[in-house]
Amino acid sequence: MSERRVVVFVTVIAAALLLFYGAVGFLKASPLLTGALLLSIAGLFFLSPTIASFLEYERGVRFRFGRFKDVLGPGWKIVIPLYDTIVRVDLREQEIDVPPVKVVTSDDVAVSVDTIYLMRIKDPAKSVIAVRDYRKAVSDLITSEIRTAVSKMPLKDVLNRPEDINTALTRQLEEIDGAWGIQTTKFEVEGIVLPEELVAAMTKRQVASEVQQRTTIEAETRKISINAINQAASALTQRTMAFLYIDALKQIGQSRSTKIVLPSQLVSPDALREGIAEGLGRDFIEEAK
Repeated sequence: MSERRVVVFVTVIAAALLLFYGAVGFLKASPLLTGALLLSIAGLFFLSPTIASFLEYERGVRFRFGRFKDVLGPGWKIVIPLYDTIVRVDLREQEIDVPPVKVVTSDDVAVSVDTIYLMRIKDPAKSVIAVRDYRKAVSDLITSEIRTAVSKMPLKDVLNRPEDINTALTRQLEEIDGAWGIQTTKFEVEGIVLPEELVAAMTKRQVASEVQQRTTIEAETRKISINAINQAASALTQRTMAFLYIDALKQIGQSRSTKIVLPSQLVSPDALREGIAEGLGRDFIEEAK
């Protein structure tokens, strides 16, 4: 840096002296000398060093006479026009836009795979020299690798195991990171879009499965209820059933019905008489209370 400052200082002093002596002897000089003086001044003006400013997250890849010289930044750096060519590089993390990839799975189902890819520049010189447009190159590489990976997988694996796609793509991206001077910070399959007709068919199938499951549960519940009723009924004696029968008739008699049907075949006559007697006896006891 000290050598550059010396060169700049000497150049400025020489240009100032040349301009001074040129202005003094301008009128006395011949036209040829005057033209040479003007050309010298123009040359010094175009070849004089300039200062290029680079922010903290910027770097400048400098080429001198077409050959790679060094990487500049951050801060102010001296650049010689016509000699130096500067390519600015942004070191901040950035997202590469990868369009949705349409691919056919191994079981002939067309899907669209959406991904998210984040990266940053690790080596500014390689990102400029090794690849013409790293953003487009990375996008094309991801598209190609997704088509290769998904085309070998059935739809079931694509939906249930997207991490396999992530692993295959991440491994491939790591191989180009060093060669292209970039660093992958995140790659992930964000979503898999299915054809509308397939989504409709899967929805109908899911609804049918839920209806069948609900019907099965209701049938099992009804079966349990019936078994419980049968079990309870099997434990009732004829006398108890007759009493319940008479109690039900009593409730019917309190309604507005004008006819009462007595299916006496449900219980034996003896049990019916005992139930009637027990029922009447309880009525008398209740009235006495």
